[in-house]
Amino acid sequence: MYGRIPATYSQRRRPQFEVRRFAAAPAAKIRWSRILLVAGVLLFSYGLPLVLIGIPVWMSQRLLHIFIFMMAPVFLWKCYLRGSFPRRYRLMAIFVAYLCVVSLIYNTMLVPNPLMTWAPGLIFYLPLIVFSVFDLFEVSIDEVAGGFIAAATFCVFLAMLDQVSNMAALDQFVRVSAFDSGLRRLVLAKTEQAFSVVLLVALFFRTRSFLVKAIVVPCGLALLYVLVVLTESRLVLGASGIGLVIYVSYHLRSQFKVVVLIAIAAAAVVALPFVMEKYAAVFQNIDLLNSDASVQFRNLEQRFFAGYFDNTYGLGFGFMHLNENLDNIQSFAMFRAGQLFGAVNYPVSLGDIGIYGALYQFGYLGLAFTIVLTVIVIVDLMRAGRDVNNPSHAACGAFGSVALAFMLSPLPMNYFTLDWTVAFGGTLWYVAARSHEFRLRRRMPMRSGTVPAHANSIEKGC
Repeated sequence: MYGRIPATYSQRRRPQFEVRRFAAAPAAKIRWSRILLVAGVLLFSYGLPLVLIGIPVWMSQRLLHIFIFMMAPVFLWKCYLRGSFPRRYRLMAIFVAYLCVVSLIYNTMLVPNPLMTWAPGLIFYLPLIVFSVFDLFEVSIDEVAGGFIAAATFCVFLAMLDQVSNMAALDQFVRVSAFDSGLRRLVLAKTEQAFSVVLLVALFFRTRSFLVKAIVVPCGLALLYVLVVLTESRLVLGASGIGLVIYVSYHLRSQFKVVVLIAIAAAAVVALPFVMEKYAAVFQNIDLLNSDASVQFRNLEQRFFAGYFDNTYGLGFGFMHLNENLDNIQSFAMFRAGQLFGAVNYPVSLGDIGIYGALYQFGYLGLAFTIVLTVIVIVDLMRAGRDVNNPSHAACGAFGSVALAFMLSPLPMNYFTLDWTVAFGGTLWYVAARSHEFRLRRRMPMRSGTVPAHANSIEKGC
């Protein structure tokens, strides 16, 4: 047929696949500016680093919210120009809309409240759409991982510096130690630190640079010291440990996998005496565990918010504006309810009760929605971690392993409705969305006359 060899039936039926190019390059280049952007988003959500020069935490958070709010229309215009809005982004937009609907119904129909007592609370959930910022600046998954590590390293540096000379600016991050009354327990970005432990391990085995490995080791040791000795969060410690085992067992592709698992077991045996000495008094029996101050106060917080939830017909009471001069559920809980439990200056917070916060605040449907989003994140990241064609499979595997580990704890993590988790929850959603789009692009049929692109390329944000 005009000099062409006829295709067999199987050849005609077999689709050709390609991965579209990203910026006409075989792989995205790592840029420090984008790593610092991610680190800035995570740190500003905690009020860092501006709190060091006397700027209040809430002002740093407002600056972050304003930045995301300003970038969102630019991102929408970009989507309009390219004619697509990624499916994973749509799902998060629907979730944010649902949060608004619940808040509207509760505050206008169930318990009518003035608009200004609840509507401004929406600003706390703007970090859920931080994907608009990262997509606009074309942040890669590896750069997100670098941002997590940079933010955690900065917090570790502050924590260790604070041990040498108490920094008054960090006093608001000091928590009471349940095990050592003389310890200045500084809690800074503890969840990001847990993710960074596994990300550093992934980077160590991923990179071929001896210099990078030499930097990763001391950073990892310093991070572990702060987590174990200063942070004192059993949930975070457990999640980082379990996440590390999951990553090494399921994602690590190395001839030294067995050696690494043995090393982890040996390190656990060596650390066990210290851990038992520090925590044994709490875990000797269930009565002592229940009498632990943090566990006891969480139980009180659950009962406090459950009382309000019972009057919402399963809908939840939604978000509200936090201000000590306002009379609404969350303002009362944050600024005055502690007096009811003998803790005058301690807030009663949804942020302490994990996944239960989604239930009480946004009802049964909100809880189901939150769980579905979490499952999507974990499945997408765990699947991407096994895909060797994905140039960021190591980072995806690390993110997925720790995200899964946090859900296996006695108090499962809530990534999407708590004021202190929405920034890194939105960031995780962006990473999962990017990995999902990469997989979809690899499965798209190749157009006739095109040359297959490099397997590690991806068209940004389509």
